Amino acid sequence: MTWQWTDSVGIVHVTPVCYIDATGVHRPSLDDCLAYLENGYRSIYGSDTYLGSDSQDGEHLGLFAAAYDDMNQFGVSAYNSFSPTTAQGVGLSSNIKLNGMKRKVPSYSTVPALIIGQAFIPITNGLVTDDAGNDWALPVNVTIPASGQVAVTLTCQVLGAITLATNTQLTIKTQTRGWQQALTTNDAAPGDPVEVDGQLRIRQSQSTAGPAAAITDALKGAVLAVAGVTAVEVYDNDTLLPDENGIPGGCISLVVQGGALNDIADAVRLRKAPGVPTYGTTVGLSTDAYGITHKINYFIPTPVAISYSLRLRALSGYTTDVGTQIAAALANWTNALGIGKDVLLNRANVPANLNGVAASMTYEILSLQVGFGSGTVSSSDVTIAFNQIANCPIVQNSDGSFSYPSIKIALT
Repeated sequence: MTWQWTDSVGIVHVTPVCYIDATGVHRPSLDDCLAYLENGYRSIYGSDTYLGSDSQDGEHLGLFAAAYDDMNQFGVSAYNSFSPTTAQGVGLSSNIKLNGMKRKVPSYSTVPALIIGQAFIPITNGLVTDDAGNDWALPVNVTIPASGQVAVTLTCQVLGAITLATNTQLTIKTQTRGWQQALTTNDAAPGDPVEVDGQLRIRQSQSTAGPAAAITDALKGAVLAVAGVTAVEVYDNDTLLPDENGIPGGCISLVVQGGALNDIADAVRLRKAPGVPTYGTTVGLSTDAYGITHKINYFIPTPVAISYSLRLRALSGYTTDVGTQIAAALANWTNALGIGKDVLLNRANVPANLNGVAASMTYEILSLQVGFGSGTVSSSDVTIAFNQIANCPIVQNSDGSFSYPSIKIALT
């Protein structure tokens, strides 16, 4: 007796294994695998053989069917690994090399600090700790000079974007006689977070605009491929007069968040049309094959602090935790708007209402207002300049939780 299965498009198969056609890869279900084994077993031992899941033979065939199914899933995964759209992990990292890209690896945050103590005290492998419990390492060997203080750069021992503010007093973890204080002298330079598959797929898709016909698309794709760059906007003024953003006629202007200055300059020089000037307040240098150095101007987006004021009617089930969820949704939505994007109140209502979350049924929004920083809020949209980016502060507390100081919620 020959067992067969018919797939969704009417093709008949003799064995339950994966197959590939013009529409992609297909695999039979676990039930198909089990039915194939049961039919083969009955063809040997008789059609009346009992193979229920409560029998030893049935359970044995179930193990084999599961193995068939696992192998079929492996086949699908192998097929999917050849496309950046469906590849995962190492497979995706290999695919994007075809675009001249690589996955962004996480890095460590650094912060300049002042080490204070008795003169000529040596500190070896010193560690300090911030209020969140993150360790920061001094250079391997530090000696406090006669002045009683020395400037060093601390490196966080936790990967990712760990932040520290200026004038933060750090706790000495490596107790050393004569070492008295460690104080930050500037804000920390955040490290790069781990780039997950979803983020990498988006960047790969955007980078394929490199060979695009439109110069702005090509520029955007090239700069997005630069390590550390998280957002780019390109403005092209092809008129003879300054445009509404103040960009001079015949110029291109880029607004770039993240990335190394000269790496960005190299990407712009290689993609922009020869002779077209760039406009911006930040200057990067790019040297061509003939040793000539070119100045590339662009903008680094200026964060614009955004604040919200909400008045709610609490319904059954409302708690302060729901208020925190509302604040988190608003802050995350605002911070994801991107370069030059206005804060539109009608759209802000969507995250404020926690759509799709059960907690959304525990309150009613009576009013929602927005404004700049600590200024006056109103029911009008907030306009963001082309070289600015909306920012709603998120503060990590000492216990690991988050607070949203610029979002005020009042209950009626």
